[in-house]
Amino acid sequence: RLERGATIYDVGCGGGLMTVMLANKFPASRFIGIDVLPTAIAVARQEATKSSTKNVEFQLMNANELPPDSADCIILNEVLHEIQMSERSSALKAIYDALRPGGLLFLVDVLVPENIFDYSQSEYVPGALCDFFEAPWGSKILTRPEFEKLIPQAGFSSPEYLECSDSLVVAYFLK
Repeated sequence: RLERGATIYDVGCGGGLMTVMLANKFPASRFIGIDVLPTAIAVARQEATKSSTKNVEFQLMNANELPPDSADCIILNEVLHEIQMSERSSALKAIYDALRPGGLLFLVDVLVPENIFDYSQSEYVPGALCDFFEAPWGSKILTRPEFEKLIPQAGFSSPEYLECSDSLVVAYFLK
């Protein structure tokens, strides 16, 4: 689909490196990176200009502002935990609504254990560190049961897991 031409939103694109890389790999597709941080969008735009990438744009926007039926694919790469808890359900619903029929949400994020004593296990180190360093900004990393409860509330049906454990989720969801 990307080789034939599709519209892809990269939600929480940050400095845009991945968005630009994908845009260069799939020149028939249109990539739109969005982020809520003006500095991130400025850096992403510089990255696109530096690499002369024509099929990418960057917008200051949050997931709740995605236009309905505008995307074939939406990427959430280590961003779900960044969305404030009070806005997570509405953001995921807006993402669902932004996807065209047959559209795909690709999601990667860390998870934390349900039992706090499990934080000491090596598989939870990335999630524990992320949880520790991001908590002051209001981020909350989900447990696997919390994640599995949240996703269907937005309208997504069962995920296709590429990797899923109690510490990491890599999945895609079809609309």
